[in-house]
Amino acid sequence: MPAGDSATCWDQAPFEDADDPDIAYGFVAATGSFPQETTCGSCFEVEFDGTGQYGNDPGSAALTRKRMFVQSTNIGYDVTSNHFDLMVPGGGLGIFDGCTGSLPGVSALDLGAKYGGFLTTCRGRHGLDHAAVKKCVKDKCSLFEFSPNHLRRGCEWFVDWFEAADNPNIRYRSVNCPSQLVA
Repeated sequence: MPAGDSATCWDQAPFEDADDPDIAYGFVAATGSFPQETTCGSCFEVEFDGTGQYGNDPGSAALTRKRMFVQSTNIGYDVTSNHFDLMVPGGGLGIFDGCTGSLPGVSALDLGAKYGGFLTTCRGRHGLDHAAVKKCVKDKCSLFEFSPNHLRRGCEWFVDWFEAADNPNIRYRSVNCPSQLVA
């Protein structure tokens, strides 16, 4: 990238807690209109309520009672209030795409739909067959086979832990950043 440009890219993939399979960690973009406590570097505990923003989503239902601890590392001015954009390899590049071309041999087209990435692409092919969509997304995670290991693990985490949920509804609260995110 040219000097002076910046972007959040490939090093912030989500991961499951080593001791508790119902807890995960990740990095998010928060909206510029959130209250002051959501500035970059702030951390939150996120609880999933089992519903999705787009109706009956089996992935969102499967997240019931799971929790994540996330750190806001980016501001997304296209992110709506009371919403986070979770950074997931294969999750889409979004409106402010500073990543295209930064992973050798990978194009924007390889990464799926601009909004929703592999999930949106796979839903276009398999409709509402959630098992087929999950398999499709997991197969697409092989794109990261020759990338740093955390990228493929983060992509597969989206299928295995996050259940390929599509915009699950959340409750959140500010917390001190856990060592797993700041280490």
